[in-house]
Amino acid sequence: MSAGRWNVVAAEWDGNPLDPEWLARLQVVYRADGSWTVFLRRFPVAEGTSTNRQDVSPKTFEMETLGSEGIVPARYVGIYRLEGDTRVLCIVREGTPRPDAFEAPRHSDRMLVTMKRVTD
Repeated sequence: MSAGRWNVVAAEWDGNPLDPEWLARLQVVYRADGSWTVFLRRFPVAEGTSTNRQDVSPKTFEMETLGSEGIVPARYVGIYRLEGDTRVLCIVREGTPRPDAFEAPRHSDRMLVTMKRVTD
């Protein structure tokens, strides 16, 4: 996925939208080596690595969170799309079928996340 800083602008999990005021405090930094960090008001709260495939449709990724205080390492799979300065991810825990659509209906255990690229 493309390196840079991304603000989280919308998210829902299992059919439930997450609080937009809380989401507005989140930013994800992706690096060219596949590593990433999630920041909450400039404080790192999660980090991990990801790999992606751009040669399939929809594009896919595998992601692993690294353990830290209060966070247990976990693996996820998903699909993503990039449209200009917008990135959309649909994510599930590894072991659950990879999403085939950009939706997170009730009882799917999916998370749908929309981000906008930060431009300086």
